[in-house]
Amino acid sequence: MSNTLFVTGFKDIGREKWPSLYKRSRSTYMAKFYRMAEAFVKAGHRLVCYVAEDVRKEYMQDVKGVDFVDLGTVETFLDKYEAVEQAIIDSEEYKKKIPESRKDNPEHNYAAYNLINHSKINMVAHCKKLLPHYEYVKTFDRVPP
Repeated sequence: MSNTLFVTGFKDIGREKWPSLYKRSRSTYMAKFYRMAEAFVKAGHRLVCYVAEDVRKEYMQDVKGVDFVDLGTVETFLDKYEAVEQAIIDSEEYKKKIPESRKDNPEHNYAAYNLINHSKINMVAHCKKLLPHYEYVKTFDRVPP
């Protein structure tokens, strides 16, 4: 077994409603997550995925070598700053600073996208306390498109 623990999180931030090339249905996201998770496990790594319990029960299946932890056990930036972040993103001052080629990117349109990704450091810190015997704890924030 590896001495590296990988950590990720899933929060349904409504991607299936996005009007862009970053749009992704929950079922597409889950299928890609399972492929990625199985690859991590096959490579000898342990994976911890933070997810809301209701989403876990309704949409996610067990994967050997993947531990699911209730997202509610970790304080996230999303819990505190979503309204403030969205107000900044929606402001004309902010919009003027974004190059035209990047205006459709999710980080310039959806506060929840930014904040759940920024919150992964909180998940890493929580994991390090839960599983202190791992030498390395690494987060990743992306399931391949």
